[in-house]
Amino acid sequence: MDVSWVKPQLTKMFGINPTNQGIKDFIQEKISHFNGKLYKYFSFSKDDANHSLENLENGILYFSKPEHFNDPFDCALGFSIESALREMLPHLINDKISIEGENAGIIKEFIEKLLCGTTSEPEYDNPTIKIIGLLNSNPKTKDIIQRMSRGESIQNDELQAKILEALTDKDFAGQFFSLVTDPSKIDSSSFTKSDAMKAVLSLIQQDPGILLSSGIQLDDKSRDIISVVQSISTEESIVDRIERIAEVTNFHGIDIKTEVTKVRNTLKPILPRIKEIINENFAITCFSETPDNILMWSHYADKHSGFCVEYDFTKMTSQNLLLMLFPALYSNEKPIIPLSMFDFNDLDNIKLSNGSSGISDLIVSLLTKSNIWGYEKEWRIIGFQSMLQGQKYKEDIAVKVYYGANISPENKERLDVIVSRKEIESAQFTIDNDRFKLRLC
Repeated sequence: MDVSWVKPQLTKMFGINPTNQGIKDFIQEKISHFNGKLYKYFSFSKDDANHSLENLENGILYFSKPEHFNDPFDCALGFSIESALREMLPHLINDKISIEGENAGIIKEFIEKLLCGTTSEPEYDNPTIKIIGLLNSNPKTKDIIQRMSRGESIQNDELQAKILEALTDKDFAGQFFSLVTDPSKIDSSSFTKSDAMKAVLSLIQQDPGILLSSGIQLDDKSRDIISVVQSISTEESIVDRIERIAEVTNFHGIDIKTEVTKVRNTLKPILPRIKEIINENFAITCFSETPDNILMWSHYADKHSGFCVEYDFTKMTSQNLLLMLFPALYSNEKPIIPLSMFDFNDLDNIKLSNGSSGISDLIVSLLTKSNIWGYEKEWRIIGFQSMLQGQKYKEDIAVKVYYGANISPENKERLDVIVSRKEIESAQFTIDNDRFKLRLC
């Protein structure tokens, strides 16, 4: 199932106050992914602390705290020191890197992009680089491109005027149009109205690495720094990259190993608090997209002797629960504590952030499970404890009960009483004689 919509929807939910119509649209989009019906498996075991029959009879959804999950990896978020360093880099570079000269600003920006993995070796066949090189070679546009390379802020109107002036030269115009678009599809006399101008204005104000790779004149020291920094892009570790840059940029006022130790020590007391926050504030109830999964019956319904309940989410009245209903996100990567939950502005006082983006990122982490659980086709409601009463929420949306293939006569009778009283459907699964599957009687 396509789950690419999950994070954008969470971002919208926590980033803005959606209108009533927006809430309805969120919910309808969600329900359309599973046609309104989801399923939960139950057992009759004597140590059933969830009171499955009682909850079915009373229309109760039971929520579990993450610390009680049977999978110790589920909701047990990890932490990446490499990721934390990436988050700290803008502050680290501004405070610690010492670069002199008129190109200092643009070199610092280039170093930051390279350390964060967003700048690679220059691609000299890149049309953007060729466009900037062409503009840098023309007397009418060279000065403004040189000013940009020094980090000056250039207004689009000024830049556009210089480009239009240069376009009076037919040879220059021909080269320019061949790089921007298909020359056969553009009329140079109406260039100011074309989309090509907008494209160029955005292209030449991009990554400083592109400017520096386009023939822009730099002093020898600056170009030496850029050359060395570009060679560092092959280092996989962010720590290794920082240490290499320290050798060539007067980045000697910081011991990166000391900084890493400091970050670990600062975050050490915060990480257990994150776990407490999760268990104090969230509880989760889980569902499956299918009622006939053999493994689910074995694991959650006591070797097929339990039952499975079908829930119709089009009948649910709580918009809050529906808004927090999402499919599990299966991954090979263990989810980590979102860095958006931290405030790195003061590196000597890293603390928890109050921003809403941290909540949406945390929900994504709580939805993420190992790929080995993919067979469950799970959906879960991430409930806030403040919404629940003793980890329970009353929503009588059960519409059908499926009896396990190995259910005992006594337990089937107990279910029959509840099904009859609630006037909902029931069905009996049996084991197929010819295939590894269940079939309905």
